[in-house]
Parts: sequence; C-alpha cells; structure tokens
Amino acid sequence: MNQIDKQIDTLIDEKLFIPDRKNLKPISDIMGVKLYTSDKLKKDYIDSIKNSKFGNSIGSPIEKLVKSGEIIPCWLNKRLFSLTIFKLFSSSPTKNIAGYYFGDKKKVYIIIDNNINFFTHASDDQIAKITIHETLHMMAFKNSKKFYSIFKKNLIEFYDNYFDDVFELDDKQVDTEEVVDYLIKLQNRPYHTNADIIEYGNIIKETYIGNSKLKKEEFNGVLFNFLSAVKIIVSNPMSFLRTAKKFDLIIGHPLKLSYKITFKQSPPNDNIYFQEIITASEIISVASEMKISSDMINAIKSI
Repeated sequence: MNQIDKQIDTLIDEKLFIPDRKNLKPISDIMGVKLYTSDKLKKDYIDSIKNSKFGNSIGSPIEKLVKSGEIIPCWLNKRLFSLTIFKLFSSSPTKNIAGYYFGDKKKVYIIIDNNINFFTHASDDQIAKITIHETLHMMAFKNSKKFYSIFKKNLIEFYDNYFDDVFELDDKQVDTEEVVDYLIKLQNRPYHTNADIIEYGNIIKETYIGNSKLKKEEFNGVLFNFLSAVKIIVSNPMSFLRTAKKFDLIIGHPLKLSYKITFKQSPPNDNIYFQEIITASEIISVASEMKISSDMINAIKSI
C-alpha cells in the first residue's frame, strides 16, 4: 500500500465532528472552563463508537450511558491541553480529543477540542479506546468489589511483575494479594492521607522484604523513594510530572515492563505511566487500549 492509499484509508476511518452551534448547551466546567454538548454531538459520538472495529461490541451499553448522562461527549472552546488535568490523567490524548472520569461527578467526559477550525477529525477507534479506558475507571469506582472479582488475576500478576522488578525479588512465591486488596480500598477514597501512605509502605515491606535480593538498607532506600513518589502523586501530581525522570527506575520503566510481561504486549508509547502505583483500575484501562477482552466488555455492560 503506497502513502496516498494509507492517507485515504486514514481519512475514511475518521469521524468528522461539526458543532451544531445553535443548539449547544452548557453542561459543566473544568477548572473554570465551560463545556458544551448537543443532541447532534451525542448522536455523532454514539455512531462513532458503533462504527468502530475496536468498540462496536460495547456500542449499546455506551449509548445507554450517554442517554443516562453518565457519559457526556462535549465541546471545549479552548485549547484542550492548556488544561493541566489532561496533561496528567487523560487517556490516550490526541491533539483534538481526550477523556476523563470525574469521580466526584461520577461521569465520564469525552472532550473534543473546538478551538481552531470549527470542526474536528478523530479516528473512530481512538474515540472508542478513550471511551473504554474511562468507562472501566467508572465501573471500578462504582462497583469495586465486582471490578476486583473480574480482574483480580490480572491485577495480582501485574503487581507481582512490577514489585519483582523494583525490589529484585527471588524465585520464591510471594503473595501480592494483600497489596492489591489495599490498593482497591485506596481507590475508593476521595483523598489519601499520610497515614494511608505509611500503611501502604508497611504492607509492601511486610510482603516483599523477606524475598528481596536487596540488603535491608537498600530495600528501605528503594521503599523510601517509592513512597516519596506516591506522596508527590497524591498531593501534587504536576510536581511529580516535572520530576518523573528522577523516579523512572522505580516507576516509569518497571510499569512499562510489567505491562509487557503481564499482557504480552507493549503498552501505548504516548501514555505517562505513574497512576498505577496508587490506582489499580488504571492497569485494566491501559490494557484495554492494547486489546479489549470479553471480561472488559462484560464489565462495561454491567454498569
């Protein structure tokens, strides 16, 4: 296939979103920036999901969630990535579209940037991937017990692989379930305290220090750096982003490797990897961008 053919195929796969300016309705705001939606945008968005090869299997439940107001496709009349929140937490951001699950509002916002030319092109599959990623977060927050029961095996394997790398564990069987149990509990809390972080560190130490090849002082040093990263993430994630390279050997690189080992596929290159050390649902959400499984489909249908 030559370059022109590829460009044509890409264009055919894109959804053209054109604002219905006369019928836009203000729905909410993020950091003081207004968001708008319309019946036409909702219809175009649902059509995009159903036309996607990646997301057509969840077209009906997504349509139901749009109609109930739990998923809201909306326009943003400002450059999308001028908003800090999308630099940090948005799933698979492109120049024109991003998604975010707001736990306090219990809604997924699929936000389309309407800043430049009054229309936006976006791949149907990209829209579906962003939607699935954020909808899995929604499911995890709404029903953490069911989420854990569905994805427990994946989560335990992921954290086994991650902490194996970070703490250089030996070949003995290590029970990571208590660590994952605690992360599921943390995910449902509106904010995290110093006491939460200390308890998290104690559970990690009790679970892994006896199976680590590191000397006690080395283990404690790695754990201290890990908990320092956790504290920065929960208190000032933008500050963590500025110092992320400092923690790459215990956060970024081991997380990417754990995805590759656990799911037998490299994770998306454009993601920033750090949420996983405090938010367990991020693992399943990112894995959904690689390949959507029947468990993921059933989880979304159960919302």
